[in-house]
Amino acid sequence: MTLNKQLWISILLIIFLNSGICFILIVDAIKDSLGEQLYLKNVDNANGLALVLTQSEKSVSNLELLIAAKFDSGHYSIIRLADEDDNDIVVLRGSEYETNVPSWFMRFGHFEVAPGVAQVSDGWSQFGTVHLESQAEYATEILWGKIKYFTLCVLILALVIGAIGSILLKIVLRPLDRIVYQANCFSDRRFITIETPWTSDFARVVEAMNSLANRFKALVLENNRRLEDTRYRNRHDPITGLPNINAFFSILESQMHSYQEYEANVFIMHSVKLMSGDFLSMPKDDQNVVMKQFAQWLSDYYVKKNSLYTECRMARINETDVAVLVSGCDQINYIRSNFLEALTASDIKTRGDVQLDVASAATYVRNNEASHELFDRLDDALYNATESDDESEFVIDGFQSSVSDDNLAQICSDFIDNVGSGSSIQFCDVKDAGDKKLFSLVSAEIRLNESDCGLEALTAFARRTNRLRHLDLALIRRAISALDISSGDVKLAVPLYASTFASVDSVKQIVDLLKSNSAYASRLLFDCRESAVTGRKDEFVHFVESVRPYGVKIGLSRVGESFSQITDVHELGLDYISIDNAFVHDVLNNPTNQAYLRGIADLAHSLGMKVYANGFIGADGEKLLFEIGFDGLAREKYKAL
Repeated sequence: MTLNKQLWISILLIIFLNSGICFILIVDAIKDSLGEQLYLKNVDNANGLALVLTQSEKSVSNLELLIAAKFDSGHYSIIRLADEDDNDIVVLRGSEYETNVPSWFMRFGHFEVAPGVAQVSDGWSQFGTVHLESQAEYATEILWGKIKYFTLCVLILALVIGAIGSILLKIVLRPLDRIVYQANCFSDRRFITIETPWTSDFARVVEAMNSLANRFKALVLENNRRLEDTRYRNRHDPITGLPNINAFFSILESQMHSYQEYEANVFIMHSVKLMSGDFLSMPKDDQNVVMKQFAQWLSDYYVKKNSLYTECRMARINETDVAVLVSGCDQINYIRSNFLEALTASDIKTRGDVQLDVASAATYVRNNEASHELFDRLDDALYNATESDDESEFVIDGFQSSVSDDNLAQICSDFIDNVGSGSSIQFCDVKDAGDKKLFSLVSAEIRLNESDCGLEALTAFARRTNRLRHLDLALIRRAISALDISSGDVKLAVPLYASTFASVDSVKQIVDLLKSNSAYASRLLFDCRESAVTGRKDEFVHFVESVRPYGVKIGLSRVGESFSQITDVHELGLDYISIDNAFVHDVLNNPTNQAYLRGIADLAHSLGMKVYANGFIGADGEKLLFEIGFDGLAREKYKAL
């Protein structure tokens, strides 16, 4: 029973108890007062009648006439004149008094009033005695009227008090709603703080809970700082702040290892040079300043173009070169032309009397290609760009368009509208150390040009046509359909892009899907990329609060580079995180990554989150990850459900 109900019951009991006691006391007081008034009336009327009879002729007829006149002038039950031996001389009795008072109240409110008695004289001798009783039913009727009025007043007063009490209770208990919300957030592993209420009792509870939340926040911030320091020192270039070549090779190898055909991963290299002379001949301090400014400008440029790709990874490869790896991008020609325009319009190419230039090269990552082969191809293209006499040359090596936009539009429409027959659900199991399946990562396989390709084939096109969220919604529907025909222990994790959880309309559609398929909601997991959540925390929190009541679990995928940048991660209420392949790809030979992953696992577990990883790292690597504290790994490639 809620505190609000308990307080209301207490208030009502107090009101009824107080009213009952007041009722008894008031009824008793009124009854005593009316009884006394009736008795005094009996005595006064008896004395008055006796005085009249004393002064009148003592014949029976005359006595009867006088007594009858008195009887008819009031409400009397009986008037009796008796002689000295108590024998009746004249007796008049009243008829039964008609009243609308309930019979039960007549018994309760009956008056026992003594009659008025007075002596009648005849000269100096006593003639007789007058006994007079007024009708008590009349007093009972008056008592009934007063009780009804009192009861009506009590009811009206109770309603007024109830209305005022309801308002006051709502004001007084308003902090309780926030306390309950905070407690529910704690149970969902969202350690938030709330404003301290003015009620001292509630304030003590809130202060204790806020203190707990602040301790968790301090723990998260401190651990995040340590993790970030560890990661930054070993994976970043100290001059530009970009990842170093070792970190980039881990990223590239992991991406190529999980690469799917038609995924449209683009590898770009930008090299700083002088319009005349050798850049490396400049003083080292000047080189560092130039590379730092160029890295910042390059980062800003790719952030502005984030609508063209799913993810962007950058790194400083050597003294002059910056590498960029973008995923889910099929607009390499647009990037080339726009990059050259932006570079020409910027002031990055001028530093004092020195004129700088940028040579660039780009290529699509080919299927089943080794990383050294990719670098060799790109180095050749970059060399041609560097040796070119043209200003700011941007060479594209081996541009290929796997499918026309018309075909992509048709395939995308078929998939979104759920009428395409050339697609099937694919999944990859996440298993624990005992090889028990925890859930399955979901994708889709689409028949394209008589060969199979992954869902990423449509991502770039859907992004360009602003249909990425529709693609996600279609995949959720496919996942629910798959759950409908699968056994009850199957759980599916569906990847979502930022445009989906940041769209109010998409969130509403997802909620509607969960409502209409509530039996499967608890077997669904929504997988959002860390890089997407980093810049859209508020939208992500709203999305989580909207879908969590239906039993859906929420997780972050590709966690690593930006995890420490997610502010107040303890307030998100995540169920799990999935570590980026780049951090687990070569974990056996990378003690720095081992320490970083151990720190992330400890932090996640302290917040009640599970830790998973994707990648094919061999039995020894898997054993090490489980020893570090991972709860599950995706060991297999995607296969049909």
